[in-house]
Amino acid sequence: NGDGGGTGVLRPAPANAWYGNLPLPRGGVRPVPGRGGRARLRRPVRDPGVFPPGPPRFPSPEPRGRAETMAGIDILLPYMKTSAGNVQMVYLKSNGVSLGAVVDRGTGADVRAPTSYKVDADEELSPLGVSLKWDHVAMRTSIVRGMPYGTMRYGRDPGGRHVLPVITAGSRVRSILVDGAAGSPGTKMLCGSLTGGAVDQDPNRRAAVTSDGRAETHDVRREVIFQLSQSDFTWVAFFSKPVKVRCFSDAVPAVSAPGTDSEVKFRLDVTAVEDGGSDDELVVRVALLSECSSGRGTIREHCDFLGTLGYDTVSSKSGREGYLSALRKGAGLYSKSPLVGVDLPGDGGEDDEGRMTNVVFDWDATPVNPAGRGGDSGVALGASALRAPSSGGGKVPDDDDFIMFALPHHLEALEKVGGGEVGDDASCFHTFHGRTCLVRGSVWNLPVSHGEPQSFLADRPPAPEAIPSLAEALNEDIKYKLSGNVFRGAADTYFPAKVLAKLGRIVEINEELRGLRSNDDLGYSDADEVMIEESASSAAEVPLPSDSDVASLLDDLERAVEIWLKPGGREEKGAEAEFLYDTSWGGFINCGCNYTFTKGHEGDGSCYNSYPNCPAVEDVNKDFGNAFYNDHHFHYGYHIYAAAVVAKHRPEWGRKYFQQVLLYIRDIANPSPEDKNFPTFRQKDWYLGNSWAAGLMSMELSPHGREQESSSEAIAAFEGIALYGQAMMDAFGDGESYESARLVRNVGELLTSMEVSAANRFWHVWGSKSAEGGGCFLWVWKNPCQHLPI
Repeated sequence: NGDGGGTGVLRPAPANAWYGNLPLPRGGVRPVPGRGGRARLRRPVRDPGVFPPGPPRFPSPEPRGRAETMAGIDILLPYMKTSAGNVQMVYLKSNGVSLGAVVDRGTGADVRAPTSYKVDADEELSPLGVSLKWDHVAMRTSIVRGMPYGTMRYGRDPGGRHVLPVITAGSRVRSILVDGAAGSPGTKMLCGSLTGGAVDQDPNRRAAVTSDGRAETHDVRREVIFQLSQSDFTWVAFFSKPVKVRCFSDAVPAVSAPGTDSEVKFRLDVTAVEDGGSDDELVVRVALLSECSSGRGTIREHCDFLGTLGYDTVSSKSGREGYLSALRKGAGLYSKSPLVGVDLPGDGGEDDEGRMTNVVFDWDATPVNPAGRGGDSGVALGASALRAPSSGGGKVPDDDDFIMFALPHHLEALEKVGGGEVGDDASCFHTFHGRTCLVRGSVWNLPVSHGEPQSFLADRPPAPEAIPSLAEALNEDIKYKLSGNVFRGAADTYFPAKVLAKLGRIVEINEELRGLRSNDDLGYSDADEVMIEESASSAAEVPLPSDSDVASLLDDLERAVEIWLKPGGREEKGAEAEFLYDTSWGGFINCGCNYTFTKGHEGDGSCYNSYPNCPAVEDVNKDFGNAFYNDHHFHYGYHIYAAAVVAKHRPEWGRKYFQQVLLYIRDIANPSPEDKNFPTFRQKDWYLGNSWAAGLMSMELSPHGREQESSSEAIAAFEGIALYGQAMMDAFGDGESYESARLVRNVGELLTSMEVSAANRFWHVWGSKSAEGGGCFLWVWKNPCQHLPI
């Protein structure tokens, strides 16, 4: 998370990004208290930029039998495995291919972790992807949401020689075609055997292997298409420069050489690069062409479900040629550091209930041959957004051939506004998230309606028959007394915050019933006059809490919210479990509380620790992993909602603590790239539309990737931001602070709308026909879904 300029200056880093498992070490990283001023943490113990996985080893054809180590990436299409309570993506190594290069141990490079990689500091961090590099192999890649290809860029070794690509697979090769074109399948190619000896093959399971086991060398101008046997997958590899290649394959009944990795059954080597003296990188791009090429593979899952979908895919006969044509046209452009633009509503239309935000994906279409393209991006830096679309001045390159995959909700938005050309109906895969199709164009415009303005009220009044019970509960709950530890901030950041939000809700329910009794216009959007009159009549007949009781509850709520906003801990009359600013990742985290109490007085205990002794920083299981950036929006959403209630009823308090409350909001929903202290939209996955709760290290240390167990708390957090923004607009009235509050409201509305939409797509299954593929109820990870009925 350096600044990319080699200065060593830290910048805010996306601790909750969807790709977080790629650059983080296994098990995450651990921030620790450091020296210096209060509310500061130093760098994590472990470098978060390096992840050394176990190196794949496979036979080297020359000399025969010597094991080599390959660094690179795996390219896999998972299949879905389901049970009564689980839907999961399963990745089989034998189904995929690996793209990389052999680590040369003779160069003198530091190869103690030969397959290790790190985040490429020369490229901008992106909400849609991350760039990685291998210093000791001179390779770079960009892992981007929706990419149809795995892409690797190859440089030169210290001696000026090209780093030579290698492609391996876990299935033997059935056929290889070189440099095909429309109407021409290409030249057939045969491999040598992995054993290096002659092969007498099983005629029913014949591989593309020479009879004498010797490899042939072929000239490749552009592409190689190879079909694998066991998986029945067909892949295409594109080369940005002419190359020479040879390949080796397993065969039946012959097997791989003894002592080698049996997972590697096919290997394609580039042996030379013909660059004509050019200094350009060699770019190799590999894409899956078909997941069911012949129907004769030993892995059946990918074929079995195709006939049940009700639509064609790239593996259907009607889709194969068109999909290959699109891949060929798009192979010259790849996405490197895509931008997300958030064009929030402007000054006008404050009373308009149809506020819209245009979310823009600029995919940063980058040519594999830089000398052949030019032009500036049409997306410019925005003061109040990640990136905002420019009003002109920049030339958008002619990127009609650039392609990416879009999910169902992208397709719906793009078809409405024409923000990208949706490909042929058959240019689709069936994935965990539904029907996923190719879209042409380097810029997507995805309008998001804010919907009805967020309100402390529901869209309709309470039912008349429920109001007496509500009033009875109100008169009891209004007298609820917080425990002493909450007033001192001697607690975790979650459970007391839920209580504060409940108190705020009690205040608002009382306010609503009073408004009904007084026949105020409460702005119900889903109620007719008769419904409102019946509820108003019922409210007029019930006793409600006194003004003094309401004021007393607000006093307690104000005091309990405020304690967390005072810096300096108990020494400065702030929270005993004080908040800290983490200079490593750029975040608002809590020190944590080792709680002690006297039996019978559990609510009057205290923290027996103080900064720099911070248990939450040392233990991921403390405060749900708050100091490791787990669940921040869940926790802080309750604080923000409680602050919104206090600010609504006591505007002077709201104005006094505006900047302090913004620390919560800047941590989870900062909209400005100009803010150098917090990353933008920490929790947000812009491609899927939902948020992720998991941060640097999950409590479960799960291999399943990101997760979010509570879509309702995510929605509540962003709704709280919108309500707080509206309350502060009312508190300020006008001026610069009013504009800041309006930005807060708009950001909250946008994120609420997107979270509700994503929850309905992926968290809630309304029926088998409405689920778009990966939907489930309650708990969603990046790879599986778990059905947990409540």
